[in-house]
Amino acid sequence: KSLNTDGIQIPESVGEVKVGRFNSQLPNDGLSYWTYVPENYRPDYQWGVLVWLHPTGDVSEAETLKAWSTACQDRGMILVGPRAGDVSGWSDEHLESIKMIVDRVKETYQIDPARVVVMGRDSSGVFASQVAFKYRDLFRGLILQNAALRIRPPDADPDSPLEFAFVSSPQHPQHKRAVQSFQAVKQLNLPAFFIEQKTEGEALPADVISSLAIWLDVLDRI
Repeated sequence: KSLNTDGIQIPESVGEVKVGRFNSQLPNDGLSYWTYVPENYRPDYQWGVLVWLHPTGDVSEAETLKAWSTACQDRGMILVGPRAGDVSGWSDEHLESIKMIVDRVKETYQIDPARVVVMGRDSSGVFASQVAFKYRDLFRGLILQNAALRIRPPDADPDSPLEFAFVSSPQHPQHKRAVQSFQAVKQLNLPAFFIEQKTEGEALPADVISSLAIWLDVLDRI
């Protein structure tokens, strides 16, 4: 369901909504976050949302935007990057703030509720799992990169389905545990798929980004 704008007249202005990359903050000195809304945003299309939860001490904003921007444009996705604001990383205190950020995006843009996903990498995998499990009515997918699932997932709920995607490099110290997590989720009869990252390092290669974007794009049909 790629977003094809060929031959479509895209308005220069879509009302008061912002496009491109910009910074925001929750009220009362709440969490700050950055958002990327593709320049081809159209209010007559329902967009997916990918919430990127950075690892402790590594916000990776430029890297994440560069990796995902083309997929966001092609697949109709909005990228959101909350900032933990503390060197110690994410905590339970941030759970509600993540929900508030997604709610604000949903209030401003046309969002497909079946294509809202949260992603964690390394140390942020646990918090991403907490977010996805606590707000089952909000999130449809959970992506874990180089991270094991350390919290038992909730039972399958046809009214609030949750899909799992695991990405791991064989060279990463968490690879074995990531594979075991994937197998455990499958044994619980929960929908999950695994992508082996062929390259070393944390940056996701283009082929992995493409696979994840396709998966996110079809969540509303799974």
